[in-house]
Amino acid sequence: MSLITILILALSILNLAKVNSQRINKPGLLPGFNGLDAALKAHLPKTSHDKVDLWSPGWILEDCKTLTEENGFSPHDIETFSVRYVDCPSPWILCRHKNSPDPLWHTVELFGRIPVRARAHIKGMLLLPNNSTDAAYNADNTIVLFNQQRLGHHDWSSLTVIMHEVGHSLDAAAYPDSQLSISEKWLAAVDEDSMVPDAYAATNVFEDVAQNTVIAAYDLNVPGGLESVKGVDWHGIRRQYELVRKEQAEAVTKNLLVPGGKCVYRVPNSQAVRINTEGEGRRRRRTRGVRLLQGKPNTDLAEGLKVIVPGKFSTKGMCPRPDGA
Repeated sequence: MSLITILILALSILNLAKVNSQRINKPGLLPGFNGLDAALKAHLPKTSHDKVDLWSPGWILEDCKTLTEENGFSPHDIETFSVRYVDCPSPWILCRHKNSPDPLWHTVELFGRIPVRARAHIKGMLLLPNNSTDAAYNADNTIVLFNQQRLGHHDWSSLTVIMHEVGHSLDAAAYPDSQLSISEKWLAAVDEDSMVPDAYAATNVFEDVAQNTVIAAYDLNVPGGLESVKGVDWHGIRRQYELVRKEQAEAVTKNLLVPGGKCVYRVPNSQAVRINTEGEGRRRRRTRGVRLLQGKPNTDLAEGLKVIVPGKFSTKGMCPRPDGA
């Protein structure tokens, strides 16, 4: 390949990235997703878990350590849990800062409502406190949540927020037209529609796909679908959410956003790593229903599970939780 060809390709990639990070110049259909959360939660069933293990002091998931330090917190203040749901032989790893306002069991229950074929594209979650914002982002298939139990509102981690972050992972690696957000099909759908789901979806095509993931999940799971929402004309975003519906139905594991089945594929975890606990004198709180693991935790996927090759991305800085979300 000649140097000129390489330069042309590099410039094309840079130009594509610039175009797709630009705002979408279309109005939002909804003021936010608060009105969708309760019905979505009511019709995405809980998934039972049969084992929750607390990692012993001195061990943390490598991804959680990295993300915790990147956000200015100490990994020594993180408790790490392995949560195994009954629809998958391998647990998901949940890391929680001791000062996070998000309760452990609420987060376990809420994450379990994500249909397993979509949940399989997520490594786990990291819950962090933050006094200045309540936000979320997806870093290489780990969902990072800040302060989702909003002071005075008590609305803990929103299912629509978690589904939105799952949508980024599906966009990156799950669909037949991956990455969907920069595909010609998606750009054509946005061009043909007159609106986007809400003002936040207009941030760029990546956030638009993630917001339409929530819309598509609602349409697929709530009786009557979107038409059950009174006073909203969905025609303005129909091509976008119908394309997400089509892509999730035609994915390798089929019907990603619909409950049922067992996990067949999983995104691999990072490794458990040691942190120095000498002289700290820390003792883990004993939480009812949680077993304390001894020794180095095993983060390998269960035998027989197929590996999802994960996309490399981060939506940090793009996913503040908008008003009404």
